[in-house]
Amino acid sequence: TAICAPQLAPNSTFALLESLNGLVSKSLVRQRADEQGESRFGMLEREVKLRDFEYTILQSAPLMQALLIFALDVPACGCLKAPFRDAKFPWVDARDLGRAAGVLAHRRAHEGRTLRITGPSAVGLEEVALRFSKALGQGIAYQDICMHETRGLLERVGVAPNRVQTVTEWWDALISGLVPLE
Repeated sequence: TAICAPQLAPNSTFALLESLNGLVSKSLVRQRADEQGESRFGMLEREVKLRDFEYTILQSAPLMQALLIFALDVPACGCLKAPFRDAKFPWVDARDLGRAAGVLAHRRAHEGRTLRITGPSAVGLEEVALRFSKALGQGIAYQDICMHETRGLLERVGVAPNRVQTVTEWWDALISGLVPLE
């Protein structure tokens, strides 16, 4: 069984955990305490570790498919608008993450462990824009936008309000270092 934590509400996640004998969790966030106490990121992982069943936690760097929503304005303005400042991430293809989860679901060698999957190197949005430019044969620039603009962009393309909040909080936590990638 594979669970992608951001797609499930906490109550449904915990109810599902109660019914499982084993679990591969594709968790995109991991736990880290901050000055105010424990972060809400990593709740699923924390709950999995408290349960009495076998598990493997598969942590992932940001998914490169998430970049596509920020490319929607490329035809109109020739720019990739995203809230990543100068942060660099070891982007992962969601298909690779899915393959890894599938393999781990059928093997018992990693039970009780947390495994991390990342891309080959950390890449910033300036480099992503350059790669988009080469692939599309047109000049594309990276334009950093604030989280407020990001929420507006996500709402404009029809992302549900609760998902908008989750996604923007996730990106903000990544950019600010609340959720480390190493």
